[in-house]
Amino acid sequence: MYKNKAIEHIVLFLSIVIIVLFFVFGFEGYYGWDDMEYAQLAYQWATGKFDLSQNHFSYRHPIILFTGLSYKIFGLNDFSSALPVMLLSILILFLVYAALYKNDTRIIVTAILLTLLMPIFILYSHKLMGDMYVATGIVGSFVAYYFYRFRS
Repeated sequence: MYKNKAIEHIVLFLSIVIIVLFFVFGFEGYYGWDDMEYAQLAYQWATGKFDLSQNHFSYRHPIILFTGLSYKIFGLNDFSSALPVMLLSILILFLVYAALYKNDTRIIVTAILLTLLMPIFILYSHKLMGDMYVATGIVGSFVAYYFYRFRS
């Protein structure tokens, strides 16, 4: 078995850099109604004017909470809107790495690159939508099951 932790860490670091660079150079604005609604509700939460209304978007608490927290820390801008989702994207890459940590380096590098370069992953890695929150939950569930079943 070929094991080179330096290469694994370099690939993981470069993957994080690619996610950030894709936001810096590939941010094409907001996708549609959802992200604008989340941004408005998160701003309301950050300024203390949040109201649970008949708007069904206001019940998606993790998106509003983390984005509102980002608005409180960094102000109202595109980076603050994208930061929580970029952190979730990076968390998914770390979960893939954690699940495959004891495997061959070639398997780990391939898995990280396949995850990173999936069009749906990289395109939604900075969008203010619920998709990356759901993906993080699903990947986290699979990794938790994997650790429970095969690593205990």
